[in-house]
Amino acid sequence: HNGYLLIEASTGSGKTLMAGKIAEEFTFREDVVWFWFAPFKGVVGQTAGFLREEFAGLRLRELQDDRDIGSSRRGDVFVTTWQTVATRVTDRRNVRKEGELAPSIDLLVQGLRDKKLRIGVVVDEAHHGFHGDTLAAKFFREILNPEYAILITATPDDKDLEEFEEKIGVAELHRTSIGRFDV
Repeated sequence: HNGYLLIEASTGSGKTLMAGKIAEEFTFREDVVWFWFAPFKGVVGQTAGFLREEFAGLRLRELQDDRDIGSSRRGDVFVTTWQTVATRVTDRRNVRKEGELAPSIDLLVQGLRDKKLRIGVVVDEAHHGFHGDTLAAKFFREILNPEYAILITATPDDKDLEEFEEKIGVAELHRTSIGRFDV
């Protein structure tokens, strides 16, 4: 009801599949561009390949070299890591720098909003460095400020979730828990 969902399910249960299906369904109904955060750099390609293979309604884009606002449309998905975007010094990271051929991710997000596209975020393994006052949480709040967020994890920390709700200003994080037996 407020655009924020936590999917809690055991390892190997298909959380990526569930989140991809939700993102794709939203794409059919809403003008949403997604930023999908994988927990580690080595998982980015695997996640992007899986999404490309499973979800024809999503269009994978490369954050490093494809930040053209004019060609952006509903269903675009940028798969990346927090390490790529979250930094104290914004001109140190390629995607946070203004370039000749591409805006910074900060300006990309604003440009998407100017085009009346909503921002959706998927955080895979949300328990890894995404809480409190980490750079990732700050980037989420201050730059992305998404209308929709899907947090997926096998091991949520209730204290971190309460802090997340408070810092983001979400009255209630909708939580769906799927037990190992139900998988």
